[in-house]
Amino acid sequence: MVNVIIVAVFSVFTFFGCSSGEDFDEETSPYEYERQKVEKFSIKQTRKGKINMKVEGESAVINGKEVANIHRPVMKFYEEGDYGSTLTAESAEVNMETYDIRCVGKCTVQSAKNERLETTDLMYNAENKLIYSYSPIVFEKPGETVRGSSFQSDAKLNNVIIKNQRIVLD
Repeated sequence: MVNVIIVAVFSVFTFFGCSSGEDFDEETSPYEYERQKVEKFSIKQTRKGKINMKVEGESAVINGKEVANIHRPVMKFYEEGDYGSTLTAESAEVNMETYDIRCVGKCTVQSAKNERLETTDLMYNAENKLIYSYSPIVFEKPGETVRGSSFQSDAKLNNVIIKNQRIVLD
């Protein structure tokens, strides 16, 4: 009699212990949303077979499928495959679906034309190919330095719009 009771209790425990009450759904698998750390992170975005942007970083933490937080990113922007500029930052958050980027901390953009822009907390809109910041900026080009309260530009620094600008001639 004692053996039967133990078997019955064990069977009930096993039945309730293994049941989660939910069906497993591959689309909402818990493994899909885990954080992953990647050393030597690198992604490329292309349009019509030509490189548009390349992002590299010392390391990255990828949160699910949507966001990558990159440590010390270096982003190179291209127009029709031709090099345009390089953006470096302390850290960045990349939306892996849209390729929009939010850079945090000190940010520097160096153009192929030897122009340099410095600011903090810079954003890149991948669809419109625009970089912008609402923080104070310093824009250096041969012969002059422009300071302002914010800016917007294409990634090559060809069409720079600076708010509340002050120009210092060298």
